[in-house]
Amino acid sequence: MTEDGEIFQHRTKDGKYIPLDKLEDTHLLNILRFYKEKAKKGIEVTTRYFGILGENDTDAYDVDILYGEAALKELNYYAYEEEAKLRWGNKNAS
Repeated sequence: MTEDGEIFQHRTKDGKYIPLDKLEDTHLLNILRFYKEKAKKGIEVTTRYFGILGENDTDAYDVDILYGEAALKELNYYAYEEEAKLRWGNKNAS
C-alpha cells in the first residue's frame, strides 16, 4: 500500500499496471534483485520547479543521482519487499 492507503501497483515496461499481489513469484523476486542492482549503480531523478524565477519564466529542472537507501525509496522497493514478506516471511524476501 502507498502512504495514502492505495494499493501500490507495478508498472511494466509496456505501461501496464499490475497489483503487487498479482505478480508471479519469479517476477517479484526479479524486480527485487533488479532494484537492488539499480540502487548500487545509481538512478537519475529529475525534479521540476514550476516558474520559480517569476511569472513569465519557464520551469527549472534539477537532476540528481541517488544511490543506496535513497534510490531504493525512490524506486518503491520497500512496497515490493513487503509483498515478498507477506508471501514468504523473511526467508526469501529481498
